[in-house]
Amino acid sequence: MDTKARERALVIALLASLVLWLTAILSTRLGLAFTVEGFWPAFLGALVVGLNVKHLYALTFGIGAACVGAAGAMLMAVTDVTPTIGPAYTLLAFVIVITGGLGSMAGALLGGLLIGLTEALGGVLFTPSAKSMFAFGLLVLVLLFRPQGILGRKVAG
Repeated sequence: MDTKARERALVIALLASLVLWLTAILSTRLGLAFTVEGFWPAFLGALVVGLNVKHLYALTFGIGAACVGAAGAMLMAVTDVTPTIGPAYTLLAFVIVITGGLGSMAGALLGGLLIGLTEALGGVLFTPSAKSMFAFGLLVLVLLFRPQGILGRKVAG
């Protein structure tokens, strides 16, 4: 595929992640509400202080769907898209999120970088058809030594 398209997709993805992280997670009241809502022990506290948790869940889903749509649009510029491409990328996204740590946006970014580097190096140094084996191997290592993910937090209980 076109190298310029890959570079543009990378820059757009990084900028979108940065904007989402700065506005929705760090610096707004909505970001604070998302953070409080995301922790199960604080769920009752979120209800007590008057947060509309059902509305927050719907908004979180909407933002996630918008992110998936943007990722799909960028993916179309980088790779050939077929009707059967979905499950492979869904599984890869699952591996990335688990590797990085559930609930951690920085962990998902780090997980994506690690999985991408692992697959690229595995495809170059060994055979391209075995590149997923290295990504799953990294997932197994992370689950063995740090079950909550690289940047995930331990949950009491």
